[in-house]
Amino acid sequence: MDMTLIYGLLAAMAVSVVSFIGVITLVNKRFSTETITPFFLSLAAGAMVGNALFHLIPEGFEHFIGTSGAGGFRLVSLLIVGGFFAFFAIDLFLHSVGKHDTPHAKPIGYLILIGDTVENLVDGIVIGSAFLLSPEIGIATTIAVVVHEIPIELGDFAVLLHSGFSRRRALLWNFVSGLISLIGVVTAWYFGQHIANFPHLMGPIAAGAFLYMAGSSLIPAIRNDAHFSKAGVHLLIAMIGAGVMFALLFVETH
Repeated sequence: MDMTLIYGLLAAMAVSVVSFIGVITLVNKRFSTETITPFFLSLAAGAMVGNALFHLIPEGFEHFIGTSGAGGFRLVSLLIVGGFFAFFAIDLFLHSVGKHDTPHAKPIGYLILIGDTVENLVDGIVIGSAFLLSPEIGIATTIAVVVHEIPIELGDFAVLLHSGFSRRRALLWNFVSGLISLIGVVTAWYFGQHIANFPHLMGPIAAGAFLYMAGSSLIPAIRNDAHFSKAGVHLLIAMIGAGVMFALLFVETH
């Protein structure tokens, strides 16, 4: 089996395991997700911006400018903008069907799972495409996705509980939803074998998606928690997230 596919599948499994973050509420039912989630949001925002600007976008420019000159610059710019607006559209759709509404009835729990399934499929495609570019970019993208998924899974776990799921059932369905990312990895690997430049096309699209998610969802949520006593901590954590992405530039990949 292709090692690129194996690395991608292992990375997707690591992301899927994040769905068990809610198990801490089984161990300690007094644990408050509201306390820790904002700090993971800061880490995720920094990691996403850093991954987009240090890895995915430079890789796209290097490849397409090298092969197409100025036309490559325009292509990568369009792909970034396309990724941004594609996730804008997905976000609008999920909000329109009530994914982020306060749950009052059981159906919202299933809507949460449907929305997460779509997001996990896209995560898998992004991770698989990143490993097709290089192990370094694959690792950076996986880290960015993991730290982004932690606050999402904590929030979704709470929503499932409120919508009538038991703790164990919520954990199970969250994990099953997370496994869909494996299909995304296989999809990326398949198209990477049959479509020229597929991973190089997906990289800038993923960068646009990361920039959208950081700017539209994560940063506004962080601001809501960034009281004077916490503002500096949030900024530091976000910078650490970006710093980890920068440090990965120096990881030996050959």
